[in-house]
Amino acid sequence: GNNLNSNVSNQDSSIVHRGLCINLLCGDFIEVAYPYMERSMIVNVASYFASGVATEVLYKEMPDLVLSSAYLPLPLSIWLSQDCQRMGVACLAAFGISFIGALVANMFQRSKEEVKKED
Repeated sequence: GNNLNSNVSNQDSSIVHRGLCINLLCGDFIEVAYPYMERSMIVNVASYFASGVATEVLYKEMPDLVLSSAYLPLPLSIWLSQDCQRMGVACLAAFGISFIGALVANMFQRSKEEVKKED
């Protein structure tokens, strides 16, 4: 399949897809991602950086207004927070930074594979 990270096998892809569905429909399922994050330093660093940025957005001022739960579906989690806009921005920042990190890691992986093919 066409995956963001070429280190993910077809078998792993079904687990990743299941994790995405559970995260969107049932809440946080980040634990399933840790083994895949560890395969790439770029993905790992981008994910932790994304988490830090999102936390800063949430806790910069009046953190009590953005209390929610990671164990709820994403849209419901945003809707239940008292400051939906700030919660939405934090979620978007976390997703965007992580996604860009995965794309960059994938580009580097493909470059390494092309160099190996040329040798």
